[in-house]
Amino acid sequence: MRELELTLKLRNNCLKSRRLALGMTAKDMAKLCGVSHGVYCAYETMKSIPIGRPNRIRKTDWWKPSALAIAKFHGCSVTELWPEVVLAVNKPVVVVEMEGEKALALASMALVRELPPMPDDLLESKEMKESLQKAMSRCLSPRERKLLDARFVQEKTLTVSGKKIGVCSERARQMQERIIEKLRKAMGVRCD
Repeated sequence: MRELELTLKLRNNCLKSRRLALGMTAKDMAKLCGVSHGVYCAYETMKSIPIGRPNRIRKTDWWKPSALAIAKFHGCSVTELWPEVVLAVNKPVVVVEMEGEKALALASMALVRELPPMPDDLLESKEMKESLQKAMSRCLSPRERKLLDARFVQEKTLTVSGKKIGVCSERARQMQERIIEKLRKAMGVRCD
């Protein structure tokens, strides 16, 4: 009989590392990407896959709109955020029984990962936030900042946010996309 049980939780590090590099919580990232917090967390924890059912006409899998929105925010393709190896995972939580020595060896490796972040990492995160704030004040109009505030700080719908600046929900959505693109360019984020 093996002495210990190990529970291994897999995460999509392509998503998580990008989020952490921006110094954001999953909730904040979900807001900026325009998806629900639950959907974003399900993608990061790999409890949900970003591919829908095959389309009858195309007979191929298709990417869910939420996955496309997240990729668009990051300025990359969906396959960069969900490479084949990530999509191949069926169960993000694995439970294994192990001998004590092997489990302790793994546990000692895990302790190294729980060290506090390096000062350089904290500085990059702080610099990213400052860069975003500067880009917002430099290249966005007060009206655009008001829309972003309503959408992502006050967590209002596109309809309510649009009414605050005197436009319909569709125009608010178009403006939101344009604003995100402006910020991406101002911050030097590449869109390949």
